[in-house]
Amino acid sequence: MKKVLRNMSASDMELMYSLRNHPEIRSNSYDSKELLLEDHKEWFDKTLNSNSVFTYILEVDKKPAGVIRFSNDTSNLAAKISYSIDPVYKGKGLGTEILNLGIEKNKIENSDLKKVYGYVLKKNYASSRIFEKLKFTKISENESELKFEKII
Repeated sequence: MKKVLRNMSASDMELMYSLRNHPEIRSNSYDSKELLLEDHKEWFDKTLNSNSVFTYILEVDKKPAGVIRFSNDTSNLAAKISYSIDPVYKGKGLGTEILNLGIEKNKIENSDLKKVYGYVLKKNYASSRIFEKLKFTKISENESELKFEKII
């Protein structure tokens, strides 16, 4: 399997919409409601043109398999991670792969960053295991979520 992480482009709008609205992905999202196309287009355009949000598409054998987004906060030298793997590719280690590749690529494009972090719903055991496997530290926990952080 050949894996490539590329920058999101305008042509990815429909891909992002279908991933975001996939029932399995929605079940592990903070907002599990189905997203309207008009709302998605507005979010997509804002994200695509942002100077502080960096979104990458993971392709496996030239087919989109996942997405990772970094919301960079330059005042704190940190980036919040959000990622999804297309359910067709679940169980193939791509969650680990997309986090590794994404952190590396975002660090190259934003060399001032010192840490990355992500929030995970407690029920999303697979994502928690991926953060732990990649040596993120669990820095907080409440009744519904965990926060993981890593110095880069």
